Amino acid sequence: MKKVWVLFMVVLFVAGCSKTAPYEGKALHIAVIGDVPDVRETTIEFTTINFADLQQIEDYDAVFIMRDQMEEAGEKTYRQLYKKSDTPFVFINPPKGYVPPVAGVPLANYNGPDDKMYAYYYLKGNLKQYGLYNDNESKKAIQDVYTTVFEELGK
Repeated sequence: MKKVWVLFMVVLFVAGCSKTAPYEGKALHIAVIGDVPDVRETTIEFTTINFADLQQIEDYDAVFIMRDQMEEAGEKTYRQLYKKSDTPFVFINPPKGYVPPVAGVPLANYNGPDDKMYAYYYLKGNLKQYGLYNDNESKKAIQDVYTTVFEELGK
């Protein structure tokens, strides 16, 4: 009986550690520069684009820039585009010590590079930072970050 109780408590604890349920809000259409992320949500449509397409992003709910594209994303050419756009930019899984390429513009809520941030959400001078739950780079923690970003986009 004691073993059953302990097992029950472990299952309850693990289930309780799930930070976020999948996003179930309005359907979102997101442009992606880089590899399309693996997410659990079914209401998200991804379209792969490249940097040349950034002049025509008004039909997207956001642009995700993935880790392997961060170097080009930081080029000065794009900073004014990020600043003026009505479409949010989300920098996903940046390398350690990463400074978002919007650092050349005034930012609210930016405390400098943080190795624990998994995503940076930028829109019109406001930057939000999203870290992994307990700094654990598990599939679940990563999916929770995506869900939180989708909830922000769905507002």
